[in-house]
Amino acid sequence: MTATRAGNRAASPASRDGRGVSAAVRAGWARTYAATPYRELPWFRAGPKPFVRAAVEEGRVRPPGSWLEIGCGAGSDALWLARHGFRVTGIDIAPGAVAAGRERARARGVAVRFVEADILRPPFPPEAFRYASDNGCFHTLPFRDRPAYAAGVARLLRPGGRFLLSWVAREETARIGPPHRLSVEEVARPMEPHFLLRRVEFVRRAGRRLHYEALLERRREPQPPRR
Repeated sequence: MTATRAGNRAASPASRDGRGVSAAVRAGWARTYAATPYRELPWFRAGPKPFVRAAVEEGRVRPPGSWLEIGCGAGSDALWLARHGFRVTGIDIAPGAVAAGRERARARGVAVRFVEADILRPPFPPEAFRYASDNGCFHTLPFRDRPAYAAGVARLLRPGGRFLLSWVAREETARIGPPHRLSVEEVARPMEPHFLLRRVEFVRRAGRRLHYEALLERRREPQPPRR
């Protein structure tokens, strides 16, 4: 089985108890990283994602501040953010991903905390972070887990905290990628009760899958009721 197919298969079963990622999902992602060197995985980039770099360089997020990278993989974004003044925690459910991140951080002398954890059951107190980012976790979750994900991320962010979210677009037709590609509406539905959508952009970049990049802000006040 290829790494990509293993990842897609691991992403599809829903958590049976509603409290976190299922054992089958965990095992699938563990097998993916055990079977393939992280540098050969199709989603690996040696440097930061362009929209993470742009958000920092254009001032949409500003150091210093605590940052949670969700689904950190081998930690390329986390390492770059730490070098640019953020206090970064990267989480992933794959032991191999966390091990790779820690190894790379040690080799570069960069202080990043990598934690093997489930974002649906995060081991952090409320309002622990000023910033968060997700470049591949949310769009793999089953539909029924997405509201819990959105509420959980909001709980971890301080009011006014900013959240960078990227997902494979519904317009992408390639076989490689998550089994379901999300429309903007499907993302906004679970997010809007907790976040303001500051910016959403459709991205068509050479050699990359069609995707959306969004900047969200943790609400300071509850969302007003429908009128």
